[in-house]
This record gives sequence, C-alpha cells and structure tokens, in this order.
Amino acid sequence: FVPKSDNADRVHEVYKLIFTLAGAVFVGIMALTLIFSLLYRERPGATARQFHGNLRLEVVWTLIPVLIVSAIAVPTFSTLAVTSKPAPEGALQVTAIGHQWWWEFQYPELGITTANELHLPVNRPVSVRLQSTDVIHSFWVPAFSMKLDAVPGLTTRMSLTTTSEGNYEDDQLFRLQCSQLCGLGHYRMRGFVNIKSQADYEAFLAEEAKNLTQQ
Repeated sequence: FVPKSDNADRVHEVYKLIFTLAGAVFVGIMALTLIFSLLYRERPGATARQFHGNLRLEVVWTLIPVLIVSAIAVPTFSTLAVTSKPAPEGALQVTAIGHQWWWEFQYPELGITTANELHLPVNRPVSVRLQSTDVIHSFWVPAFSMKLDAVPGLTTRMSLTTTSEGNYEDDQLFRLQCSQLCGLGHYRMRGFVNIKSQADYEAFLAEEAKNLTQQ
C-alpha cells in the first residue's frame, strides 16, 4: 500500500481499481441477497410464481461481468505494457544472480559486487538483469510491487525508478526475498534494499572502492 518506485505506483493504481470494483460487487451481491431474502422469504400459504426465462435479465447479468472484467483488463494490460518497457539510456545497470540460497548483485559499470544487499540511488532509473545459476528463483521487493523470476539459462529484466529513500532496518517494505520455493534453504534466501540519496550513494561507492583497493 506504500509504493516506492514509479512502476510500483502504476501497479498500485490497478490494485486500487480492482479492490474498489471487487468491493462494489461484494456489497451489491450481499445487499441483493438480503433484499431478496426478505421480499421472497417463505410465508404460510404463499407459492412462488414459476416462469421460464427472462431475456432482459439474462442480457443484464451477462453484460455486467463483461463490463467489470473489461474495466479491469484495459488498465491492467496498459500498465503491463508500460512497466515492461526497457529502462531509458543512462540507467544504472545491475545484475541480480540467484544462488541457492543467496542473492548476488553485480554493478558492471561500477566494478563492485554485493551479497544480499541491493544499493540504489533515489530518483535514478535502474535496469535489473535477473539470472540464476541453479534453479528458478523469484525476485520480490514489496516496495517495488513487482515479482520476476530468475530462470537458469535465461536473462529476464526489470526496470524501475525509485521515488523515496529507505532501508530494511527502518521499513520492512524494503526487504528482499525469493518468492519461489527453490530448495531446502529457501527460507534463508533473504536480503534487503537500501535506497540512498545521491550524496550517500556516492559515499557508499567510495567506501566500496576503498575496500577493493585494500584487498
């Protein structure tokens, strides 16, 4: 309910639409059930009038579900089309590799690698390439409202632009986990995301470069 990226905002809007429509259907059905239960309840000496078919009613209760499904399908496919677009030029490139049972994050342009920690700058487009070295894993960060499988022998991609700073210690939405049962150690395949300001991100990169130099 608290999206932290541009694509998460778009997905959240679809969720709100579906929740609203589902709520309206639920309230409508419950209301009609109550009304019909009161109006047509069994009474002494009363016999229900029998009739065969009602074209008007059949058309109405066929059109209503079609309209509801259409109202859901159109924005859903539109959102899928937008969120599936590749990241723009200049986006930060990150390769996320699923292992049994941990996540490896490579930053090719920066020459650094982290384990179970995804560090991103706020308000900058990011392109995440997902890969797996063994079995199918599933990359899921609640703050991003998106799940994507990492499949052996196949590279999948996710693009996003973070919209607010945050970290796992302060907000559980920034937890990272595999949402695909990937073996006995699946429960241990957790990590976290750190969204930093540009200044903090540059300080992080400088510290990582210093560590590499010392090694």
